Amino acid sequence: MAKPKNSGMLAEKLRNLTERRKLYVLHKFKLFSDDRINWTDEDFLEHTRLQSFKSMKEWETTDDFQEIAKIAIASKSANDLWHVYESLREKSMNGDTKSIDMLLKLHKELNRELNGNKSAKQETYDDGLQL
Repeated sequence: MAKPKNSGMLAEKLRNLTERRKLYVLHKFKLFSDDRINWTDEDFLEHTRLQSFKSMKEWETTDDFQEIAKIAIASKSANDLWHVYESLREKSMNGDTKSIDMLLKLHKELNRELNGNKSAKQETYDDGLQL
């Protein structure tokens, strides 16, 4: 079986699925690590020996699938953000003023997000002790 592009949370979730469901997630979200694997729906059905997508569509309504979908979409979004960052960075290095502006805004927003998450984590782990 082809491996997903990323590891971590998604890989952990995929380990707990049946082979067909793993393949369905990889196919649906285009997560095959080998870019040459670009199955059509018919290819998926043939490979998994399913007659239709009925069972997979029913599974899509479960909380289990919804959680996996969120992780897969977040992973793809992070990858997209990386590509945007790299593109902006390259254009900025070549003196494109609009790209410089956008890159600075992106840095500011990312720093705001990171600092917000750190303070939220600190509040969560506050044990109430005072020094």
